[in-house]
Amino acid sequence: MLRNDDDPSRATNSSKNNYRLNPEALLTIRLYGTPDFGPAIEEYVVEAGSLAAKYQAARDLARIPVTTPEGDTFTLKAGGQNVLIKAMVMEELNPRARGPHSLQRAVQPVFTIDRRPRMCVLLP
Repeated sequence: MLRNDDDPSRATNSSKNNYRLNPEALLTIRLYGTPDFGPAIEEYVVEAGSLAAKYQAARDLARIPVTTPEGDTFTLKAGGQNVLIKAMVMEELNPRARGPHSLQRAVQPVFTIDRRPRMCVLLP
């Protein structure tokens, strides 16, 4: 199944969210009831791992790469507030961008146990 193949950056809660069969699965299903179905399903199962990697790579292209000032790298889903989060990490937390009006002292990246980046405002 391909989720939002027309726009991989679409939010999960979008009313335009959609799913469709991948072309390889559709070809295999169309062979159902024919003598070629058995070998086709075996071939599909063998290739399923490489197909999963192929489609995951396509989803990863739609992610926003972010590097912290410490050099740690992670990605965020494209869209929503994540573009703002990237700007905060890249511009406000970057040592070159520090100045008297910088958010450097107030905003820090926080990594939760699941390694997903979160932003935290630290109060004095």
